[in-house]
Amino acid sequence: MEEDADTLISLKSMIEEKAEVYALTDAQRAYKCAVKNFIDLFIVDTAFEKEGEELPPELVFVDKIRDMERYCRTPILFITDIRKSKLYTYEKLNCYKMIGKPVQEEQFKQVLEDSLRALRYNGSVNKVFFRRFGVMHWVPEEEIVYIIIKKPKVFVHLKDERTLNLSYMPIQQIREKLKGEKFIQCKRNTIVNRDYIQNYDPVHHKMQLIKKYGEIETGVTYSEYLEELFRQDW
Repeated sequence: MEEDADTLISLKSMIEEKAEVYALTDAQRAYKCAVKNFIDLFIVDTAFEKEGEELPPELVFVDKIRDMERYCRTPILFITDIRKSKLYTYEKLNCYKMIGKPVQEEQFKQVLEDSLRALRYNGSVNKVFFRRFGVMHWVPEEEIVYIIIKKPKVFVHLKDERTLNLSYMPIQQIREKLKGEKFIQCKRNTIVNRDYIQNYDPVHHKMQLIKKYGEIETGVTYSEYLEELFRQDW
């Protein structure tokens, strides 16, 4: 996230060969992006607050994503004037590293490579934990086909055709458990794994799933969002 468009383009060009990049200029759009997708690494250009002043929007953004379960430990690189920086970023926002201004390309690329290497080293299949009858169950994300909430229950439909019947939890809480970017919300009470979608029918508001998994209904208010997703290269 970088407010200056020219700097944003420059930073993106240093990164895009190594990773998929969401390059944004304002905190509100960045937050929506972080909710809709799963981000492995945040790079935020910010000025730090002065005594008695409110937090800059970039730090408010980081503060908000740190409150999300899936981003509580995600690495964050701050690009800033280190001489003016405050310990706030380390103490409260759990900053991973700081990069001084003006940004030196070689240094920036080295910090980026170190960060991506750490992500690869720590990478593994994400396991989602659910509580059922007081017992914790873990399920690899890739085995979740779709999830439907029907109060007072949550039904997790799995690849092997089993269904976990769980106690109710809000859909936002479920979304925060799912770290993979393959999961999309297609209805007020339904989340589906992209990998199991065969096609989408916007007229009848249905998704046909692959193989033997049948079809699920989609919400009318999600039509525009889903059509945009399907226009993209999956």
